[in-house]
Amino acid sequence: MRLRPGGDHPPVFLLPGNMGNVFSDLGELARHLPPERPVYGLQDGLHNPSGVVALAARYRREAQSVQSAGPYFLVGICSGAVVAFEMACQLRAAGEAVALLAMVEPSPFAAPGWRPYLRFAGDLLERLRARLGHHARQVSQLDAVSRQSYARMKMKVLANRWGLLRYRPPRYGGQLHLFLTAESRHAPPPNPYLCWQSFAAEARLHPIPGTHASITGKGEEVDGAHARALATALRRLDVW
Repeated sequence: MRLRPGGDHPPVFLLPGNMGNVFSDLGELARHLPPERPVYGLQDGLHNPSGVVALAARYRREAQSVQSAGPYFLVGICSGAVVAFEMACQLRAAGEAVALLAMVEPSPFAAPGWRPYLRFAGDLLERLRARLGHHARQVSQLDAVSRQSYARMKMKVLANRWGLLRYRPPRYGGQLHLFLTAESRHAPPPNPYLCWQSFAAEARLHPIPGTHASITGKGEEVDGAHARALATALRRLDVW
């Protein structure tokens, strides 16, 4: 979806978090990126696959329908950052140039083993306990068709999280720009946010203000000031 028109430079493709809305979650960021570049948002939906590799392949085809050849500019937020990483890997494997891969507050890397699955199950149970009443109230106000859509949406969010858990990133041969808030930069070791640096041939870390929630919109609205600060940090890169 086109978020903002621009000049004749290659566009920027933005990827929001898990089932995020490209207009509400990315609109403020899109407005403050370099004006000579069109900005597109890659929107997930119920019809899309939940596996990272398959979703990245779908998004890659969508991006290439807009821009047939590189260089490509990719900016992903939260789970969208992981999909952007896989997109960049697929584009490079196909011989295309990726000028920018920016991972903003990416979903934490899930190391192989049983511990991430236990955390996933525990988190799921805790969410059900904490929000069961909320979901029951929501469903009670809907008609039968809307209830089905509501349930499908919640299951898609869950399936996407499962897809992230199962993803095993390949080695990325290009440059990775990692944008992290203080809470993510200082997460307890082994820091699952900083781990993304180890999968790239070259990685640069960029501090940004705010929190994970204020950048991604998870649990609250995206903070406009923090989105503008992120856009400023992106514009300072020497890739444009």
